Amino acid sequence: MLFIWHPRYSNLLGEFGEAVSCYYVDEEFTSYYGMPESEKQQIRAQEEVLLRGVDLVFANGSVLLDQKNKHGNASDVPMGVDFGLFSRALLEETAVPSDLGAMRPPESATSVT
Repeated sequence: MLFIWHPRYSNLLGEFGEAVSCYYVDEEFTSYYGMPESEKQQIRAQEEVLLRGVDLVFANGSVLLDQKNKHGNASDVPMGVDFGLFSRALLEETAVPSDLGAMRPPESATSVT
């Protein structure tokens, strides 16, 4: 299985004899501020190779799904979290594994002058 997350890796499609290929798109890569039009065109061309060539496109949200489902192989996979599960980490009775408990907390950031 080949899982690609950025158009710049479109040249890897088919290079590994993969049985299934996927493209996970979680943003519009041509929308970066100040990106030259030539770079946007390159990304669009690379992304078209992926959209046409992969078996599955995982679009992060309905807007991207509408934009990226040109070939009928895209599904909406919105971001999400199991809030109940992750919020239990804050409870006193939640056991901290010994290897994690032994780690020092990060030092606070200091300003550089």
